[in-house]
Amino acid sequence: MVAVKKERVNYQYLKPNFEGEKGRQAKKLTLSPVVKTGLLILALVAMGITIIYRSSVINSYNLELQSKKRFYNNLMDEKYHLQLEVARLSSIARIDKIATEQLDLRPPKPEQIVIINTSNWSDNGN
Repeated sequence: MVAVKKERVNYQYLKPNFEGEKGRQAKKLTLSPVVKTGLLILALVAMGITIIYRSSVINSYNLELQSKKRFYNNLMDEKYHLQLEVARLSSIARIDKIATEQLDLRPPKPEQIVIINTSNWSDNGN
């Protein structure tokens, strides 16, 4: 039987040693409170301008939409009135009245009725 002795392994050598390189570390960028406040105010102003611009664009679109709706409603009213006018002008009673009063048309008398028989006619015009 083979026995293996357990050894303690030190893994410290795998970690990089940064203790001696402190001077080479990157400097943190620190801003003064005045600059931070100025950037915050600038960002808030930019957002405010953006919100106002978007609101004005939406408002102009709403005004245009309302104008189009009014125009559409006016057209629909005009269509309705024109349909009523067509129905009134094309009524049989009105046409009969105009025919008898203005055009002096009357139903034909029995002696005015002529019946033409076309079955005896030939195709050559006789």
